[in-house]
Formats: sequence, structure tokens, C-alpha cells
Amino acid sequence: VGTQNPERIRSGPAGGNTTLRGEPKPPPCRDLDAC
Repeated sequence: VGTQNPERIRSGPAGGNTTLRGEPKPPPCRDLDAC
């Protein structure tokens, strides 16, 4: 989880909070598939 947090912040510093609240599960699933 520690690696996913920094990636999300870099993707959207201003809209990072909105993305986390909007879809908190989708991002982690994509990271696992990508790895």
C-alpha cells in the first residue's frame, strides 16, 4: 500500500483526494494487474 499512495499523489496532487474518495478500490486493482 505504501507504494500505491505516492503514485496516486503524483498522478493528481490537486485531484488526488477526489480520486481516492471516488474510486479507492479500482486504483489498487490496476496496480496489482500491472505488476
